[in-house]
Amino acid sequence: MAVLRGPLGRAREPRVALSFALVLAEQPGEDADAIAASIASEESRRVLRAFTKGPIRYRLAFEDGGHRRALVLKIAHAVRALDPELVNDPTDSPWTALVRARDGRVTIELEPRALPDTRFDYRVADVPAASQPTIAAALALVGGAKDDDVVWDPFVGSALELIERARLGPCAAIHGTDIDEGALEAARANLARAGVEGVHLTNADATMFAPRGVTLAITNPPMGRRVARGELSPLVDRFLHNVAAALVPGGRLVWLSPMPERTRARLEQAGFTIDVARKVDMGGFSAELQRATKR
Repeated sequence: MAVLRGPLGRAREPRVALSFALVLAEQPGEDADAIAASIASEESRRVLRAFTKGPIRYRLAFEDGGHRRALVLKIAHAVRALDPELVNDPTDSPWTALVRARDGRVTIELEPRALPDTRFDYRVADVPAASQPTIAAALALVGGAKDDDVVWDPFVGSALELIERARLGPCAAIHGTDIDEGALEAARANLARAGVEGVHLTNADATMFAPRGVTLAITNPPMGRRVARGELSPLVDRFLHNVAAALVPGGRLVWLSPMPERTRARLEQAGFTIDVARKVDMGGFSAELQRATKR
């Protein structure tokens, strides 16, 4: 939960947010009248009038994804009876009223549908299975920013992690490596669009090559369908051996680990302290966001 001060567009500023909504007060009961009372409440009308140009239209949706046509019609009629200004329009509406019903109580979340998201407009080129921008932003935030950082993305892909790190502040140098020339071309295009200059991109194997004096290694490595079955464990082991040698004492590795227990053990054996270990849903499988500091 957060407090919004200023224009609605400011709610887009958190770079790790997938979406946002304005949460109304919880209402007792899961019937149509309780839901309608929440949508037509003074709190809701104040929000909708403040942030809507033109007629106030909304689309009803339910957390479980069900259509519930009869219930929707009943709620819509009840809302109109309470406030004729509020119109349910599933085809063209700037708001979604998302109904969350749990333990006999109802919460309505007002989600703006027409608000543009310009946070990642620099993403003009892509590669298969590249990072989602919000994940890249999360990796950069967890890694932190120091003015003397020598940053390296061993599996640079389309360079989203490097761009998000560059947005956090200055650093001494930025490097990216990849064995796919197409990925390096995508990285160059995105870096140029983002206005990030002076990045050293190299066609090189992350298990064998590394820049000198790395203080922050930040990456989303190949995993899932990007790696043939049976090849992931050896790749991860070789990479961790190489990055452990590349990082200076006090250096940080921030990455998504495809095999958390194995990599935590390998990093600890290599002289790292695990500072952060958080599960991340990758859409079909899980990884772990890890930050490890070299002792």
